[in-house]
Amino acid sequence: MSRGADKERFFELLESEFFPRLLREGFVRQGRTFRRICTPLIHIVEFQHGSGGQWCYVEMGAHLAFLPRQGGGEYSPETIVESGCVFRERIVGDGAVTGGGWAYGASEPETFASAKALFSAWESAGRQFFAAHQNFPVDYEAMLDSADFEQVRAAELLVFARIAASLKRQEQASALARQGLERAAPAASSLRAHLRRFIETDGCG
Repeated sequence: MSRGADKERFFELLESEFFPRLLREGFVRQGRTFRRICTPLIHIVEFQHGSGGQWCYVEMGAHLAFLPRQGGGEYSPETIVESGCVFRERIVGDGAVTGGGWAYGASEPETFASAKALFSAWESAGRQFFAAHQNFPVDYEAMLDSADFEQVRAAELLVFARIAASLKRQEQASALARQGLERAAPAASSLRAHLRRFIETDGCG
């Protein structure tokens, strides 16, 4: 098969087997982006072509509607994409190429094997990712209780602080924000300003 033909065949297999599975699980399709919204939860599955033109990546995102979009700016649950989600992960697994891409294949057997491997990875890694973001507030209370915040970056601490505040855990929210401010690099002026504003105005001061 030509490069264009193997890519077309790969997505034909996804159209016949994988995409209907996502729709049955409550995702709504917009091109090759799939969203599932159960306020405040937002789930994203997005298919992105690799720069080499020989594979695609399957990116997953989870977001909470009360959180700012990753990177800032306005958004709506119906239009947010994976890169705007605060929790993100790429589906990888046996059969994925370097970097977690899923090869289109150079022959019918290769294309079929790659698509089947992706289906299998969804059943494990994909479902596992969304299982951690399935119920609000229960899953996020568990997340706050089990996270090792000593290994968390300053920007992520701000996210956790905002989640803690939404769960009325003001003492934990304050501690996380202050820890984030201590950890933020001096050059990260915008992040430091957000952390200070949170501490001063969100009931954590």
